[in-house]
This record gives sequence, structure tokens and C-alpha cells, in this order.
Amino acid sequence: MALLNVRLTEDDARLVRTLRARGIVISDLVRRAIRAAAASASPPGDSDAILTEMIAQIPLPPRRQIRSANRREAREEILTKLRKKR
Repeated sequence: MALLNVRLTEDDARLVRTLRARGIVISDLVRRAIRAAAASASPPGDSDAILTEMIAQIPLPPRRQIRSANRREAREEILTKLRKKR
């Protein structure tokens, strides 16, 4: 089990003391809060469908064909592309 240390402000520390005095176990409270936040943060549904939809909205740019049989032509193509990025 992992240990998590959290720095508290004076107001938060006062609230923790009050909750402990009432018999509330702080670690249980923190675990429930983490689970609730995680449940509300992740949307329900099929992640594959969501990713497919996202990829469809942002099409990839067309790729340039480099003929690997001609190394000089491939070199020039690569150097041309690199020069454009600078």
C-alpha cells in the first residue's frame, strides 16, 4: 500500500482535528474522496470508440513517398524536408 503525505494549511489541520475528535477516520475519508474524484473524472464508455472519433476529427497530413532504392534521391528529399523545418 502506498503512503501519501499531504501538506495542510492551518485551517485544514484544524478541520482534521475536529473530524478526528468526532471519530472520523481521515484515511477512510481521503480514500473515498479519491475514488469519487476518479469516478467523476473518467467518462464512461468505450475508450476505443472515443479514440477513433478523436482521430477522425484530426486527419493526418499526407505522407511523402521516398523511393528507398535510390539513396541519393532519398537523401535529398530528407534534407529538403529538414531545411523547411528550420
